[in-house]
Amino acid sequence: MGCSPSRNVSQYIEVIASKSPDYLCRSTEVKHSVGVLFDVKGFSDAVISLCGPQEMVDYEATIGAFGNSRCILRSTLDPEVVAHNNAPSLLNQTDYRQMWLTWRQCQLCLGDGPRAGLSKYELLSLPIAAVQSASGAAEAYRPFCLKVSCPTAGSRVCFRNPRLLFEGDI
Repeated sequence: MGCSPSRNVSQYIEVIASKSPDYLCRSTEVKHSVGVLFDVKGFSDAVISLCGPQEMVDYEATIGAFGNSRCILRSTLDPEVVAHNNAPSLLNQTDYRQMWLTWRQCQLCLGDGPRAGLSKYELLSLPIAAVQSASGAAEAYRPFCLKVSCPTAGSRVCFRNPRLLFEGDI
């Protein structure tokens, strides 16, 4: 399961500043997942966007923001909802770093290392709102696709080996 080249994207994605966002994962599996494990390298501003059914951005995680000195999680649904922490030199231009992003239990969490969901590897978290189902019941937020971008002029970021995570993986 997860992101495979034939169903979602290639196992390696290079994102160059000023180009339009690329897909990290785009499949019917994304809306049933609870997170993604990935490798990333770059100078600064590796952005992963969680998008809703119309591919509009609902939440964003930025790794290496402000000259590779911070991580940021933010909601585009409510500009007041933002979390950030100091994480100097988290990104590296030559070596990949394994990271994860989860969206479960009403929390968006960004972490470092191969053990997704473990609080000791969590860098920061952000509360996320439940969504209303067609029947009117509250449900956990689930993105429909994941996009990656790099907004910093003259910069580039590389992602590889994206793997969707499901409840049994965490």
